[in-house]
Amino acid sequence: MRDLSISSGTGGPWRVIARFGVLLSILALLAGVAILALAGVIRPVSTTTATTGNDAWTTGGNGTTLARIDLKTGIAATVGFSGFSQTWAAAFTPDGTLWTITNGFTISLSNLATFNLSTGAATNVGSPMGTSNVIALEADAAGNLYAGGFNGSFYSVNKSTGQLTFIGNMGFPSVMDFAFDSSGTLWAVDGCNRLYTVNPATG
Repeated sequence: MRDLSISSGTGGPWRVIARFGVLLSILALLAGVAILALAGVIRPVSTTTATTGNDAWTTGGNGTTLARIDLKTGIAATVGFSGFSQTWAAAFTPDGTLWTITNGFTISLSNLATFNLSTGAATNVGSPMGTSNVIALEADAAGNLYAGGFNGSFYSVNKSTGQLTFIGNMGFPSVMDFAFDSSGTLWAVDGCNRLYTVNPATG
């Protein structure tokens, strides 16, 4: 799924995962909030997890809470506490699962997880990744997960074990987010709002 990260400047990155059917790329200042990533065409999630209308999902409070935003009204409602901090990375897979990485900047605790969209609770999958600073997460149309490290490393993610497989170095640091467009091209944005394309096979 396509996603959007923003930063409030005080509480660390916020993550918004939107479900709407238009191409959206935002790299600007909006009401003093720095947009740090991009959104692409969003594929609707399965009806088992969708609610009426179009929704966006965001983490806040340093990644300790999950909230849902009604894109028709702009009204946000807190769903609940995630049970973790630093849950900044997020991506929907086509089956409607919302994936994240808990404790993303703590090497001994950084772990793949899924969100419960009803309660906001995050549940770790497998064992700790053994690395930290993995801040970007994205899924392709087949449901394969990819992750990016703040140091420029690019990984595939095993959804059963939670483990990372190093694919290559992207050639730039400070990745903030990924998004696949409708043609399958993987786009990335860094902390200076510079856009890149990434080859999922080589990084």
